[in-house]
Amino acid sequence: SSGINAEWPLRPGTLKALQNKKAYLNHIEVQNQAKYHDILFLAKLDKTETAQDEGKTSKDCDIYEFYLTHVEVQDIIDDINDIVRKEIAEAKFRTAISDINKCLANESASELIVALQVPASRLKHVNDKNSEIYLEFLVAAQNSREGNLNVEEIQEVLELAKKKKVPTATLR
Repeated sequence: SSGINAEWPLRPGTLKALQNKKAYLNHIEVQNQAKYHDILFLAKLDKTETAQDEGKTSKDCDIYEFYLTHVEVQDIIDDINDIVRKEIAEAKFRTAISDINKCLANESASELIVALQVPASRLKHVNDKNSEIYLEFLVAAQNSREGNLNVEEIQEVLELAKKKKVPTATLR
């Protein structure tokens, strides 16, 4: 649920207005409607307060001193879309690293190699043929650390496994 506060509920007209073809706005994502609504409301409120603080009234000023311009609205939409994309990518990344750590607990080389190759993990140079050695080295690293490995530690172990060096000394 959205809401900057309980006094400003989501208005169903916001999405409809943004999607109006005459508004000439692009990249409207339905799932972001609550965020659009909240941030547009705050931006307009800020603009209105700034104009009022400067002693301006809507009668003696340009309308855009109190209301958002087309460019400002589009910029807000684009910024929100970017933020949401980054949040989703970060969530996928955290899940991928968590899944790798779970595979280590299960000690399954076949599950591990699949988890290591998930693009969201951001790991490089993962070779299918090294699944057993990855499992051996990553489990050893995890045991020496007594906890979950982070992406840097996993990548380091993958590089060490490729060179067939013992990882435990470097991770302490």
